[in-house]
Amino acid sequence: MKTVMPADEKAQFLLDVVEDRKAVDPVMLDLRGKTLMADFFLVCSGTSNVHIRAIADSVLEKSEEKRLAKPRIEGQENAEWVLIDFGDVILHVMGEEPRERYKLEQFWTTPQPKGALPPTPSTADGADAGPLEGDEGADARFFDEADQEVEPIDEDDLDDEEDDELDGVSLDELAKDDDFDEDEDLIDEDEDDDEEDLPGRGPR
Repeated sequence: MKTVMPADEKAQFLLDVVEDRKAVDPVMLDLRGKTLMADFFLVCSGTSNVHIRAIADSVLEKSEEKRLAKPRIEGQENAEWVLIDFGDVILHVMGEEPRERYKLEQFWTTPQPKGALPPTPSTADGADAGPLEGDEGADARFFDEADQEVEPIDEDDLDDEEDDELDGVSLDELAKDDDFDEDEDLIDEDEDDDEEDLPGRGPR
C-alpha cells in the first residue's frame, strides 16, 4: 500500500534527500494558490551529469523506501536536467548551464503572460524548445545554423552529374539521335521548297 504524504511534508523529505547528496543551491518554491500544476517546486543543481544522476537515483530510491507513489520522470538518460514529478511536488535537478538558461525560479516569482508554461527537459531538448524570450542573439544563431546547413551548388558537380547521365549510352545511340535531328532539318527544308514551287504563288 502506498503512503499518502502531505505536500509540505513530501517537499521537506525531498529537500533532505537532495541535501544529503550534496545538491547545489536547493530552492523550494511554494506555489500553493499560484498554479494547479503543483504545490511545491524544488530546484537544485548538480556539478556534473554523474552528480545529477546520483541525486535523481537517490530520490527515487528513498521515495520507494517511503512507499510513495511512483513519480513521472523526464531527462534521466541525458542527466543534464532531470524532472521528477510526484504530482503535488515537482523536483528539478539541473546542470548549472540549464538552470541559468531557463531560470525556473524567476519564472515562478515574476508575472508571466497568460497561458505561459514553464520549460521542462522534454520541451527544452532539441528543436522543440525554440529560443527563449529575452535571449538576445537567438535569431542570429538560428540563421547562422541555417546557413551552415545549406551547402552552395558547385558547377563542377553539375557537370559530373551530366557526365554520369551519359555513362552507359552507346555511341550508336548518340549517332542515331544526331541522324534523327538531321532528318528533321532535311524535312523542314523540303517543305519550304515545295511551298515555293506551288502554282500561283510568287516570290514572297
